[in-house]
Amino acid sequence: MKKQIISRFWVSLLLAFAEVSIYAQVTIPIQTLPTVTVSATHYVIPERVWKNFRSYFAKAESTKWYIAYEDYLVKFMTDENMNHALFTKRGNLVYHISYGYESNLPTDNRTQVRKA
Repeated sequence: MKKQIISRFWVSLLLAFAEVSIYAQVTIPIQTLPTVTVSATHYVIPERVWKNFRSYFAKAESTKWYIAYEDYLVKFMTDENMNHALFTKRGNLVYHISYGYESNLPTDNRTQVRKA
């Protein structure tokens, strides 16, 4: 008799939790995200910056220019390698980063990298 009462209690408790979870799933409201609009801007690159960029990177392709604070960041491709370069307003090169693989390194640098 005692086992029957305990089992009925657990079954009723389980059914109560099941009923609560079923109702919780039905009443969840669906929210949609707002639409996103993308707008493009057109940058006018100063001639001094453009000339210095062309003198440093004559084989540059697929150039994309960005304004970073008061400087000009350019992302471009050369020989299947991604490159980033930063120029000041006056056209001075601040830095140049070239992304590539081990096979793109000169042989002396490649051996140094392998040793490390």
